[in-house]
Amino acid sequence: MQIEFEKWHGLGNDFIVVWLEPGQGERLKTIQTNAKKLCARDFGHIGADGILVCTASRNELFPQAVTIINADGSIAQNCGNGLRCVMGSVWKRSADQNQSIDPDEVVELVVEGRSFFGRYAQALPKEFLNPELRQISITMPTPEVSSWKQEFVDFVKTISTNIDVLGCYSIGNPHAILNYSGEKGQLYAAASKLQTFSCEGSTGINLHVISEHKPSTKNIKGLAELGHKDVWVWERGVGPTKACGSGACVVGAHSYLEMEAEFGQWVEIKMPGGLLWTRQKEASGEIELMGPAEMSFAGELYL
Repeated sequence: MQIEFEKWHGLGNDFIVVWLEPGQGERLKTIQTNAKKLCARDFGHIGADGILVCTASRNELFPQAVTIINADGSIAQNCGNGLRCVMGSVWKRSADQNQSIDPDEVVELVVEGRSFFGRYAQALPKEFLNPELRQISITMPTPEVSSWKQEFVDFVKTISTNIDVLGCYSIGNPHAILNYSGEKGQLYAAASKLQTFSCEGSTGINLHVISEHKPSTKNIKGLAELGHKDVWVWERGVGPTKACGSGACVVGAHSYLEMEAEFGQWVEIKMPGGLLWTRQKEASGEIELMGPAEMSFAGELYL
């Protein structure tokens, strides 16, 4: 089976992007079955943190649905960095088909029956715009405070005494925000065990170890004076990654709830791959995630 693909990344959080036509469910299943091999970073495989499968007819610019496949073959409900990469691929698709897209057009992306909305963020303050990387904004669901925090705290205690649980949230997938006081080398072993925590019907949890971060973006109206975070990311089914969009959203929401930033301000979040920004206008409102997406290369895979 021959399948064309594109390789995209958002701050180093990288994905294989595939476009399939409706009715090609068997191809989707084959891709999912081979996800672990395709995402492996050795022996000549493509290498990625996940696979994004966009379903659309040949003459459609925008996908009817997006399936997010983790590196271990499991299906994800949400991925902010991945959806920005889909938006980047849509932009490339429009150029390839000689069709134009309004730079601020809102695009609906449906993942497992849930709608997300993206735009190409051309009308942002110039300080946000990197001439080499297109900034893309994705409107994400409201990060909800979890009901399982105490259960997770008890689970953490059985694994490490150097970890404090600061917050637990759901944004279509479960996340925990942590403080870690031990040696870095021991963090990997602890995280690999902590990610197995089951909640909300999920077989694992995403982890974010945070510390304070001095913002590098200057003179932007509405940028929070407090609440800037440096975040180390461990994604379930993947391991350490350069960035996590949904994770940035829960870290931003946590900053608002802890009054480290005021609602309506942008919060700058530094991850290993670079900077993301989040903005939430009220506690019950959706949260906006902004950051870059960049295409690395394209090719064909054979399954």
